[in-house]
Amino acid sequence: MTVPAYPAPKLLEGGLDLIFPPMCVGCRHVGRWICPECWPRVPWIEDRQCFECAKPSPTVRCVRCSGMSRSLDRLVAVAEFDGPAREAVHTLKFNGRYAIAGVMARLMAEASKDVDVDVIVPVPLHRIRLRERGYDQSALLARSVARSLSRPSRPKALRRCRPTLQQASLPAHERRSNVAGAFEPRDKWSGEAILLVDDVTTTGATLDAAAAALRKAGAGQITGLVFALAV
Repeated sequence: MTVPAYPAPKLLEGGLDLIFPPMCVGCRHVGRWICPECWPRVPWIEDRQCFECAKPSPTVRCVRCSGMSRSLDRLVAVAEFDGPAREAVHTLKFNGRYAIAGVMARLMAEASKDVDVDVIVPVPLHRIRLRERGYDQSALLARSVARSLSRPSRPKALRRCRPTLQQASLPAHERRSNVAGAFEPRDKWSGEAILLVDDVTTTGATLDAAAAALRKAGAGQITGLVFALAV
């Protein structure tokens, strides 16, 4: 397994890190979000291929060969949802430490650098959950990914039109029905290649439901991009 280099902080982030030093999500040592000791313990996903079609894929069968998704053309992930990677997602999603999004997003941008992309779109939260949390973690990631890839971000391209149960609380067979029809497009598309960003995926049901809404609005190729994949 090749261990990627720790992403260099942007100038502003570096200044903030000096004033408010980040704490490692793995061992709580102060200095950076994942310390040098925990960094190699992240279950990185790199250079994996679908064993049926040999195309790049974080899973043994890609979304097309597995039939897992009817709307995604490809799925890209940085790490498996375990160890420090899982803690990084929880730190961003539940602990309010959204400054970690910059590090996660630069790793996501690097993982998707060979993907044909016109526009970056986040998977949105419902307004009720956004009010509870105070921020949308996928929108933060999408904005930083767009900056790294020098592509435009359309944070309002999708609307979550009904609240859904937390996917993590449901068994796999109920997750697709939970999010079916949960998204509607706010924009029309003319075949643009879209990078659809979320923090974590398990069955791909949420990404697929969001991609289906974009398809109906005229989107072209849709690639799902997540930081972590629950294997």
